[in-house]
Amino acid sequence: MQKIYGIHPELFVDGQMDVVVKLRQLAFQESEHAANVNKAARAAQEAFDKVINEIGKQYDDLKPKWEALQTQADQTETKEESK
Repeated sequence: MQKIYGIHPELFVDGQMDVVVKLRQLAFQESEHAANVNKAARAAQEAFDKVINEIGKQYDDLKPKWEALQTQADQTETKEESK
């Protein structure tokens, strides 16, 4: 990985424009890489959030059914104990 801290003005004056062009090219390449990593991280976070929301919806849908089954099971046990 290249670290680019800045382009010194002496490079322009000394006629070393090829160095300036190369440094700019490296800076653009690194920024493109950083942008791609950021996009991938954002997509992964969105997928994670989507799964979490889906789990929450499933929980909300299934909780009443579970409570009904628990109530029914408790009533069945109470009837069996009373016999």
